Amino acid sequence: RRVLERTAELQAANVRLTTEEVRYRDLYNRTPIALHSSDKNGNLVDVNDTWLEMLGFERHAVIGRSPSVFMTEASAQIFHTRAWPEMLASAGMVRAVDYQFVTAAGRVLDGRLAARGVFDENGRLIRTWCTIADITAEKQAEAALRQAQRLDAIGQLTAGIAHDFNNLLTAILGNLELAARPGPQNEERRLRLIAGARTAAERGAALTGQLLAFSR
Repeated sequence: RRVLERTAELQAANVRLTTEEVRYRDLYNRTPIALHSSDKNGNLVDVNDTWLEMLGFERHAVIGRSPSVFMTEASAQIFHTRAWPEMLASAGMVRAVDYQFVTAAGRVLDGRLAARGVFDENGRLIRTWCTIADITAEKQAEAALRQAQRLDAIGQLTAGIAHDFNNLLTAILGNLELAARPGPQNEERRLRLIAGARTAAERGAALTGQLLAFSR
């Protein structure tokens, strides 16, 4: 009787554990952010459905492979030369790095990978728990803002140059007009007016040189 009772208890416990496992697996897969876990060698041991949907791969095609396989070449280099060594030395601290990922369809997306390592008592990495947030829209907005700021700076520069050129042309034309007036003129004054026009023209040439340097 006692064996039967104990067997029933174990069966009930097993049902509860199975139910809990199903519930947490369902939560893991339905979480609306990409999740994955890597082993001590950096290879994927688990990914959730959101991860697969984001990158467009089947689960069997990603398990056992490094996350860097699904990155651009430049991002993969960052992962291997900087991010992974830092993870091994992180002592459980959260690490976040921005990468570019390549989907199964060939589309490049920007992702922010945040990871925490699990270590044994000797400080050796056991596995990692990671999230990937799609920040493509954020990166595009940042690029658009930088472009707008550049255009605004160029607009201000153009307005300033136009103003300076207008002043120089006014000085040139004014001096030449005075020097060209009909009738007797003091030669020294006429030469001074021509020299003033020449100086303004030289300043205009220097301003043009600065503008060309800026455009380069």
